[in-house]
Amino acid sequence: MPVDLNTTSRFRRIGGIGPAYEVMAVEGDRVRARLIDSDDEFDYPLADAEIDPKP
Repeated sequence: MPVDLNTTSRFRRIGGIGPAYEVMAVEGDRVRARLIDSDDEFDYPLADAEIDPKP
């Protein structure tokens, strides 16, 4: 599912069972994301974010 920063699709769960995160920005083939529980920010492949399910 494509990442849309204007809808709830910006919220995902890593691998379906990992921590929930919010996509903050799409930067080429990567996204800048923030873990919901800890506010830690990280870079993540866009392709992986697109297949991660919504929490």
